[in-house]
Amino acid sequence: MNKKWFTLIELMIVITIIWIMMMMAYAPYNYFQKKAELRVAAKEISKTLSESRNLAIHWTSSGWINQSIWVYFDKNNKNTIKIFSYDYNDKTKKSLLKEIKIQKDIWIDKVAWNSKALFYYEAITWSWSFYKNENFTSPINTNTIKIDFSYKWTTTNLKKELIYYTKTYLSDY
Repeated sequence: MNKKWFTLIELMIVITIIWIMMMMAYAPYNYFQKKAELRVAAKEISKTLSESRNLAIHWTSSGWINQSIWVYFDKNNKNTIKIFSYDYNDKTKKSLLKEIKIQKDIWIDKVAWNSKALFYYEAITWSWSFYKNENFTSPINTNTIKIDFSYKWTTTNLKKELIYYTKTYLSDY
């Protein structure tokens, strides 16, 4: 008898082979997509630090009172960076300028040696300080600050490190 049609088993074998080939192509694509998201997160963090410094130097609120800016990283709040403004003369008067959420499944693991950190950019003097906590106690003097972050739900070890150079205000990632 002459066969003119595919059997169901032949069709299922071809579909299975195509499915396996698609899965083999998807795994590397997914990995590189997550790496690209880490690079975007590094750019966001770097841009936040740069923008905060510029706000402290140039920004004035109503009434022309100079505002100091601090950028707060908290490991408990995994992917959020908070930017506050302070009256230059009174550090107890703070207001939240904005909250920045970095990429969806990316966590900030640590900033320098700590789970919490505070970058403080002072208005008028244009100086900056780095603190281990939000209480403005014991500033840390260092030339570089490392910010480690990673992709949350992955079997591979996807991590990125951003280095902030305190003398030049540049970031390397």
